[in-house]
Amino acid sequence: MTLSMIWGVKWDDIQNDILDLARRMFTAILVLIFVGMLIGVWIASGTVPILIYWGLEILTPKFFLIVVCLTCSLMSLMTGTSWGTVGTIGIAFMGIAQGLGVPESYTAVSGTDVMSHVKYMLWTTVPSYLISLIFFFVVGLQFDHGSVETEEYDQILISLQENFNLNR
Repeated sequence: MTLSMIWGVKWDDIQNDILDLARRMFTAILVLIFVGMLIGVWIASGTVPILIYWGLEILTPKFFLIVVCLTCSLMSLMTGTSWGTVGTIGIAFMGIAQGLGVPESYTAVSGTDVMSHVKYMLWTTVPSYLISLIFFFVVGLQFDHGSVETEEYDQILISLQENFNLNR
């Protein structure tokens, strides 16, 4: 600030620039605040633990990766944030992957006019998405080894039942 004043920049100009920058950042800051609230509420309310519990009960390793891909895509579209998806159901899917014996690394790998961007992005995204779904399906087939009820699987379910009210 001292240099600005030495160079002859008026204090009012500095203040106006600071306020203009704050106005432009406000929307992004609000999104981050609301995403943080969503993550905190889902974890504190037991939503993430119950997703892990029921995911272990319902999902099979064979179809796990394709379900993760589709569910995360829908969640990101509905909330408008990939960070919110990672921080909520992404955490749940990591726990489910561990319990089902699917490597967690497989689960974790996934200032413009938004509509214009989406329109042009579809030409590459739709074919890539379809190829990814086929790939996840094929890779998921290697995890079809019958029962998934291992000691780790049972321990996760027991721990969730002991620490959370799952309404069972």
